[in-house]
Amino acid sequence: MGTAAAMYLFFTDETNVDPHQGKFFIYGGLILTPEQLGQAHGAVEEVRRRYGYLDTDSFKFQTASRPKQLTVEEFTAAKAEVVAAANRLGIRMIIYVVLHDIAKNQPTETNIEWALNSVLADFDMRFLSDHNSYGTVCIDRLPEKFSYDYLKSKFQGGVTLPDGRNPRLSRIVHYSVSSDGASHVSSLVDIALGGVRYCVNAAGGIGKEPIAKAMFPNLAQMLWHKTTAEGTRQVGGYGFIQYPKNIKVPQYATMYQELATTLGEWGSTP
Repeated sequence: MGTAAAMYLFFTDETNVDPHQGKFFIYGGLILTPEQLGQAHGAVEEVRRRYGYLDTDSFKFQTASRPKQLTVEEFTAAKAEVVAAANRLGIRMIIYVVLHDIAKNQPTETNIEWALNSVLADFDMRFLSDHNSYGTVCIDRLPEKFSYDYLKSKFQGGVTLPDGRNPRLSRIVHYSVSSDGASHVSSLVDIALGGVRYCVNAAGGIGKEPIAKAMFPNLAQMLWHKTTAEGTRQVGGYGFIQYPKNIKVPQYATMYQELATTLGEWGSTP
């Protein structure tokens, strides 16, 4: 493979697991170098200290996690600051979306596994290959009944993709599981994906559009992308993975197209 570039760490989580939370199930995560990990840790630590978080307070996106000593305005500002910091640091994000109406006949564990297979393949076969590097994966809160067997199977046997391929992921050299409160980067992942969730839901009419439009530009800039020959950012198939690729039901195809169009417009908002 030649001389490899810096290692990359991929921290993942899921959101919108329950169909009542929104139309799309969302899985994804943040990609960082070891240097960025240290910088992100410091940025989150500084925001926590400045806004008065206690060491034992969770720092998450959901309003229910707001510590009682913070006002709603302070809580909102703190979340926005850490996302802006992640964007400034050049941290990248990959997200996967699938309509609950398409995934509804599968157990939650199956939907998580399909999503993980897709983002792991994207990370290994596209991102790491493009950067001529190796990486590690840290997964948040896998269902206990398959978590460790899943990690073992991914390392030893690779992933099964929708097209039937079963590629070995030769560039991912380590898998692990983490949890809320185990690191500041876990907070950053939760807040970033929570922001994506809010914007995806708002694009479908659940949530406040002005809030989503203000929130999404930083998140959009973090999505991994390629620059086309025309100079435009190509996010689809890189930082934004739609499942399935080919949608046969016109109603569902329209929903995906409307989501992509709306997020594209919000992401370019100054």
